[in-house]
Amino acid sequence: MVALVMRLDSAQAEETQARIAAEIRRQLALLSDVTLRSKAETLMGAELATRAGWSCSGEALCLAQLGRVLGVDRVLELDVPADARTFVLRAVETGHAEEVERVEVLLTAPAEAWGALVQRAARAVVGQGAPLWLHVPSGARRIFLDSEELLWPAPVFRVAGVSSGTHVLTVELSDGSRTHEVAVPEGSGAVHVVLEGRPPARVQVVRPLGLPMAAVTGGVSGMLGALLLGGTAVVHLAASYQLLASLRRQPDGAIIAAPGQSRAALEQQRNAGVLFGLVACGAALLSALLSLGGMTAVASGGVAAVMGEATGGAP
Repeated sequence: MVALVMRLDSAQAEETQARIAAEIRRQLALLSDVTLRSKAETLMGAELATRAGWSCSGEALCLAQLGRVLGVDRVLELDVPADARTFVLRAVETGHAEEVERVEVLLTAPAEAWGALVQRAARAVVGQGAPLWLHVPSGARRIFLDSEELLWPAPVFRVAGVSSGTHVLTVELSDGSRTHEVAVPEGSGAVHVVLEGRPPARVQVVRPLGLPMAAVTGGVSGMLGALLLGGTAVVHLAASYQLLASLRRQPDGAIIAAPGQSRAALEQQRNAGVLFGLVACGAALLSALLSLGGMTAVASGGVAAVMGEATGGAP
């Protein structure tokens, strides 16, 4: 369950904020597996918290405190600056009191087209949609994802909440614009697009990593075997130490029989101590080999999974 709160920086942006907030609520209601606290419930909870001494200026900790009062998993905060050219939608996890998502959206499109912009932001802050990683060419002036103009804070940046399907990326350069089609598969983990300033773009789709069952089974079996043999080594090493340490020795180190102990019993005790020590060393060596084998199986499976899941080529 989530709750939407608003932080108003300027009265000049109040109308824009109210319009965007209403659109966010509408879009969240359309998403599956998302339950939104009503506006009335949120206002009532904030008022009760304020009467109890709560105040907040946007920090994750105080938003998480409000989330606990409202009984929600995430608090979504909408912030519209005074110029009303952008809006920022943040998601704060109530349990860990930390910001888990932040989306800044340009409002350069006409107001009637804001629905698509808000839809992507709403998906992003509830963990739906795929992240799109864009590698921006030097000299880029403006970048559009479909009809939405994007902000890019760095040469490589992330666009969260992108829906599955085919999207059009447009890059405006000094010598004209370049258009690329990008396919986002259903359930993909991430899509990397290298915008080279000339078609076609290179697209890499990285799906959620899944280790092959054989690698998992081999890794677990190897580690369990290593633990068992490691325990055997410890037990035998302790027995060897106890047997050898209890032997009586002369000042020059020579072993002598204890009072009432026969020479045969002395030899038997010494041999048993040495044997237990050898068994402990062998078990430790086998434990190390099995542990290495288990880690190798998991690593090999991980490499195979990455090689199998990552695909490259032009869209």
